[in-house]
Amino acid sequence: MINKILNFIYMNVMAIYGKHVYKKYMKMSKTANKKSEKLLLNWIQKNKNTAFGKKYNFKDIKTIEDYQNKMPLTTYNEYKEFVDETIENGTQNLLIQQKITYFVHTSGTTGVKKMIPVTKASYIPYLSSASLYFWNIKMELKKRQKFFYGRGLSTVETESEDLKHGIKTGYISGYAMSSLKNVMPLTTCIPKEVFDCGDEVDMTYIKARYSIEDKDLIYLMSVFMSSLTDLINYIIENKEMLINDIENGTINENIQMPEDIRKKLSKKLKPNPKRANELRTILDCESSQGIVPKIWPRMCTVLAISTGEFAPFNERMREYCGNSITFNYLMHGSSEALIGTTLFSESKDYMIIPDGGFYEFIPEDDEEQILTMDQLEVGKKYEIILTNLAGLYRYQIKDVVKITGFINDIPLMRFAYRKGQIVNICGVHFTIEHLEKTIVELENKIKNQILDYSIYVDNDCVPSRMVLYIELENTKKIPNINKMFDDIVSEINEEHGRMLKIGECSSTIVNILKPKTYENYRHNKDRKNANQIKTIRIIDTKEKREYFEQNILYGGETNE
Repeated sequence: MINKILNFIYMNVMAIYGKHVYKKYMKMSKTANKKSEKLLLNWIQKNKNTAFGKKYNFKDIKTIEDYQNKMPLTTYNEYKEFVDETIENGTQNLLIQQKITYFVHTSGTTGVKKMIPVTKASYIPYLSSASLYFWNIKMELKKRQKFFYGRGLSTVETESEDLKHGIKTGYISGYAMSSLKNVMPLTTCIPKEVFDCGDEVDMTYIKARYSIEDKDLIYLMSVFMSSLTDLINYIIENKEMLINDIENGTINENIQMPEDIRKKLSKKLKPNPKRANELRTILDCESSQGIVPKIWPRMCTVLAISTGEFAPFNERMREYCGNSITFNYLMHGSSEALIGTTLFSESKDYMIIPDGGFYEFIPEDDEEQILTMDQLEVGKKYEIILTNLAGLYRYQIKDVVKITGFINDIPLMRFAYRKGQIVNICGVHFTIEHLEKTIVELENKIKNQILDYSIYVDNDCVPSRMVLYIELENTKKIPNINKMFDDIVSEINEEHGRMLKIGECSSTIVNILKPKTYENYRHNKDRKNANQIKTIRIIDTKEKREYFEQNILYGGETNE
């Protein structure tokens, strides 16, 4: 009873704060450009005596024009020596006046791992956005019940690693969640005994077992939607083991975990035959459509990034959830900063966070220009240049976004693609956006759901060609799929069609993969942080190519 009261208090306090954040952003939106400039200039002056500030003469920067003239665009190379010095020797006041006690290590999907500093100031936008999500959950739950209470499931790990001098490192989501450890038992179904256990504990089992036993969960949350679809698949495939453990109040002996953790968890578990029988009835159905509200009748919201390249996982989760559960697409961010957040469930537009940093934009069609928020146009695409609140200045994060509208002075955006995630075949650019459109059309033609997909350019072939890997819901050979793909590509990217026609590039090879190829990759790549592994669209390393080649079920010409 005490925990329920505390849950009610915490959830409502967070929702109230979320409503306050919304009102604050709406007020700021009316003068966002001025506030953004003021934030930057104050920040520059605060950090003029740091090693980085002295190097670039921050003391002489008085206007936005001064900043753009004196401070060049930067990449991680400009920060590495300062980051290394802080990590190795604990030296502070190098990039920023605030003390740095945490570094986010990137997920490594773009190459070499980087260590990105985090400060209290740079964390505030994450807390503000989290409160917005609680406000949204409350609004959805109010449609079903009078009072706002209930726990959910978060697949985000809290683990971090100790470095020297009291500094820690981990993923940004782990940093955000670690500050909430004390209240997480009130808001999530995961037992506190497994926090920070990392790969010592089979966390997929823990999340599945504890979540399905609690029929009153009201939300599911993850960084990426792929983690939630993987979890539902795990529940379906391991239903007998999970239900037996719930019925008997046990943890399966084959599940990996230290013996002391097993004893602590087992001590609190009780046989639950009633819930086990409910789950047998639900999970024995042949169809998985609408399975989520059957398992959790009070479920009202799913929160995860599932726009753009994660769209296939979004469609799959929709099938599992039906139409009664709303989706919240969380945020647009990176290891360097939280840049945009959703304001309401089902909105795919991200509002640029007005007090999260200073943003500049390079037009996709004119890379000589650098613009500020007030110069952006709806419908156009821009690369984001970031000055954050943790010591990065005019930093190129390589994200390209499309402006979809404005709330007063604040732009709304959607992720378009990441610079570098463009296939260049025989001089023709084939973007992630082109690929996404092609996959949708191909899926309609073959009448088979494409669960995931990746592409690379085979330059060993003369002339060069694209090679596509797809994982299908119904695995089977598909005659003429190579030609189907090229025909669709030619309509979407006419220049590529012309190159095919005149023989300047070879026909695409489409490989059909074994079931669970992508899911296994995510878990084998980083088992303890599988929810952090982004989906692979461009195959850019020998390691990735070899993995997919080894998992081909029907390859290339065998489909024809």
